[in-house]
Amino acid sequence: MRDFGTTVATLKVAEQLGGVFRGIMRYDNDSTGPTFRDHDSEGHIAEDAILGVIDWDNETVFWVDHNDTTVHRARMIGSDKMEVIVIEAGPDALATRMVLARQ
Repeated sequence: MRDFGTTVATLKVAEQLGGVFRGIMRYDNDSTGPTFRDHDSEGHIAEDAILGVIDWDNETVFWVDHNDTTVHRARMIGSDKMEVIVIEAGPDALATRMVLARQ
């Protein structure tokens, strides 16, 4: 296990049709922290095209990365925050959690 230190995560929704959306998920890790291993590269910034859906309860949100097995499950906690669980299987397996706040 490893600690990524201070990481800024940004979910940018580019398009939404009903409960389905697409966009970009970006992680920017402090340069003093460990690097991300993503696809064929390694660095302090990871950016993935994503596809997601808002569940029928209008509180639960799921999105997946186009290029790997990363799955995000989120729960709205108010109008401007969501708690997120991130899991990825495979050689670069990952399990983490975070809180995203609307900017």
